[in-house]
Amino acid sequence: MELKLEDFKRLNENFIYIAKRKFDLSIDNKVEDIIIADVLISLFFRFNRTKSKVAISIVGSYVGESIIKNWNGVW
Repeated sequence: MELKLEDFKRLNENFIYIAKRKFDLSIDNKVEDIIIADVLISLFFRFNRTKSKVAISIVGSYVGESIIKNWNGVW
């Protein structure tokens, strides 16, 4: 499945929402929040490996959007 630009943005927002809802963490694509993303994906894989492709897409989109916002990157 090929993702489009709007998919990356939506997945990024999903990750921000999940971090807030499940862990009460407020993240917003700051560079230092990438460390939090790393911890959250580790926690996710510890308890739920059946949806790993979805989790990788969500976290990857968050990291990608963080790079775009902080270093003027592009998809």
